[in-house]
Amino acid sequence: MKAVCAMNDTNSSAPDSLGDAYLQATPDGVILLRLADGRVVSANPAAESLLGYAPGALVGQHFSDLLPPATVNSKTNLIRRLRGVGGIAEVQPLRRADGVESAFELLVTPVRRTDGDLIAMHLRDVAEREAKHRRDTDDERARTTTEVQQASQRQRDAFLSEVAHQLRTPLAIIQSSAGMLVSYHDRLTDAQRQDHLQRIQTHVRMAATLIEDLRFLGKVERGELAAHDEPTDLTDLMRRALRGLREHPHHPTFDVSMDGLPDWVVIDGVLLRALVEKLAANAVVYSPPGSTIHLALHHRPSQLTVTVSDPGIGIPTDFLPQATQLYQRGPNVGERPGSGVGLTVALACVTLMGGSLTLDSAEGRGTTASATLPSSP
Repeated sequence: MKAVCAMNDTNSSAPDSLGDAYLQATPDGVILLRLADGRVVSANPAAESLLGYAPGALVGQHFSDLLPPATVNSKTNLIRRLRGVGGIAEVQPLRRADGVESAFELLVTPVRRTDGDLIAMHLRDVAEREAKHRRDTDDERARTTTEVQQASQRQRDAFLSEVAHQLRTPLAIIQSSAGMLVSYHDRLTDAQRQDHLQRIQTHVRMAATLIEDLRFLGKVERGELAAHDEPTDLTDLMRRALRGLREHPHHPTFDVSMDGLPDWVVIDGVLLRALVEKLAANAVVYSPPGSTIHLALHHRPSQLTVTVSDPGIGIPTDFLPQATQLYQRGPNVGERPGSGVGLTVALACVTLMGGSLTLDSAEGRGTTASATLPSSP
């Protein structure tokens, strides 16, 4: 760690040694914290870029400013908080300057100095590292396999890599919150403990939903599923489909119109409920908190139409053809959680039931999804 020790206490001076030059050029972020008070004494350009800070803006910040808000506690000791990653690179969520949480590979190293010990935090963007690993893996396989084998292998790798990427962030947040509850339960306020528990519950649900969706799509691809029509109570089905979403952190309101429906409709109730859940969940996630989501069911002889409308961010017109493809998310989704799987599952449900799905949307004016399904009273 001689290179780290050579780092200046400010970012304003030019590199004056080989160690300084390396720290200025390396793509890995390096932040030096003063052990005595937990404040940043130096950060290289890569660390400022990874965390979204202007040059020099990290200096003087307390290390807790880099932690997710739910993990911050004024009594947290620097060594105890970072002891879990000392000497071993682990995935940890950190808070950027804009408040967004991102997963980083974090390595913590003590630096002994006569004028006061320091802690060196080495950061590497997980997504960037994985992207480089995938590129390197693809290059190696291209030299040893045939063209057909290459294409097949890349498809499998991309799928597994995307699954791992989608699961890594919720698992990292679950691990972080669980660790705080175990290690600092008595130091946390009731509100902080409740926040941790809610974060765990939310991200467990996200991971479980993704796994179940992928299992469902796998069965569809293998031809293991088919529609099984039976008398279905649509009122009860809608109630069960929306029950979980009513507890969503966005606190949505659902305006459900079911006028003129018969008491029972012959249709696959399992697939219909999954369809409603996916369309409604998408509407909630991509709409502002407190929005009203409109759902309407209309039945005509031999046909049931399900329509879900939201006032959300909408889907860019040129992206609509890709919106139902696996892992595809619009360029305007920002930091909203999601996996790019929901509309793929919705389309699979509609297809199994012999129906059709249309999306009417444009960026900034919300989305209306309509499924037309064969049915009988």
